Amino acid sequence: MTTRTKPRISVPFVVENASRCLCPQCDVQAKSKSVAEKKAVLQTALTRKPLVDKDIPGCYCATGKATCDGLNTARECSCFDCSVYAEYTLKKGSPECYFCVSGKAK
Repeated sequence: MTTRTKPRISVPFVVENASRCLCPQCDVQAKSKSVAEKKAVLQTALTRKPLVDKDIPGCYCATGKATCDGLNTARECSCFDCSVYAEYTLKKGSPECYFCVSGKAK
């Protein structure tokens, strides 16, 4: 008897993925003051080498839970519309969405 396990999913935390990520526009983060502050300097944060995950209000599928407060999970998650989500087939992983509160894709 063989047991099937889900394939391990790993999303690279790179500028290309962070730039395409929809998290900064997600309704879940819309009312967060700390997200708004990070969004104001997002373009600068994307030029840092290496990228600093705590400076970027997104790409949580790669980095894990958000460090910002004020997230509202009663709002609809944008993950399903994200090109990063589609490219890495995150619907097959765990968690399936709300990486900002559930942690990075596995």
